[in-house]
Amino acid sequence: MAMGLLIGLIFYHFSKSYQRKFLSSWSFSWFAFAIYMLGSFLITEQITRQVPNRTLYSGLSQIGAFLHVFFLLRGTLEFLKGKPLRRSTTYITLSILIILAVTSVLLWYDNPEGATQRYLLRYGLRTFVSSAGFHLATWLVFSNRLFHRGFAQKMLAFFFLLYGLCQAYYFLIIVLNALSIRFQIPSFFGLLDLTLIACVGMSMIIWLLENEREKLRRTNQELDSFLYSTSHDLRAPIASILGLTSLSKFDVQDEGAKKLFGMIEDRARKMDLVIEDILLVAKSKKKVSQLNLQKELPAFGSFMRTIKTICIVMQPS
Repeated sequence: MAMGLLIGLIFYHFSKSYQRKFLSSWSFSWFAFAIYMLGSFLITEQITRQVPNRTLYSGLSQIGAFLHVFFLLRGTLEFLKGKPLRRSTTYITLSILIILAVTSVLLWYDNPEGATQRYLLRYGLRTFVSSAGFHLATWLVFSNRLFHRGFAQKMLAFFFLLYGLCQAYYFLIIVLNALSIRFQIPSFFGLLDLTLIACVGMSMIIWLLENEREKLRRTNQELDSFLYSTSHDLRAPIASILGLTSLSKFDVQDEGAKKLFGMIEDRARKMDLVIEDILLVAKSKKKVSQLNLQKELPAFGSFMRTIKTICIVMQPS
């Protein structure tokens, strides 16, 4: 229970930091798992042996188990598709699951001869839904087009599969016991179950961080490419301006005009230095703040104002 709350809080914090819908779904999934564990704990400890209370604990555990699987699948789909699911689909599915969970708990709850049916409906259906849900999650992760790239994605698919197989084993034992074929669950399976679900949670966190790192790498690569291409596009007209001003100084005899062309050439060279610094940032991947661009970038504004002034002065009267 504590582990479910802890992982749920981690994903809730990530959902607020990254503003991603699938992280909210994953946090709800682990909160639901904590509710499932709480209900199972109350049933196992048998704090009270009154039938209505045990039915309430079973309903709590059943709803928590179903919602755990639902929000896990919902978050995984949102993560892989990159967009949230429709609210109408979510509400309809949630309603069906809650009705199914409550119905499976209430059937035969007051029938003294319905112990086998209650056992099969409550525990059997719970393990079946968990097994089917985790196998479906395994297929979703495994079939993703980026599966071969990330280690965390492979690890998550592996632990999804193991946990699904573990739940399928529980379901098989429950069915055999319902058929009067007694089969005891090994004592170490409780620890194995806890270890697998913890590995699932950690794999989900690592997958998230690995995916964010890959997105950041692609964003930096695109930014570097943009800076590099933009800088070259800007340097081309500046080179033309420098060439034209250099030729104009030889053709123009008026000293005032030569002075103005010299000012244009000086501003253009300063702007060229600024663009060269931007190219250095793109190539060396250093921070822009290290180049003291706050002093250099205003040269562009000064350069454009000078061009505008010269154009006004040189207009024919």
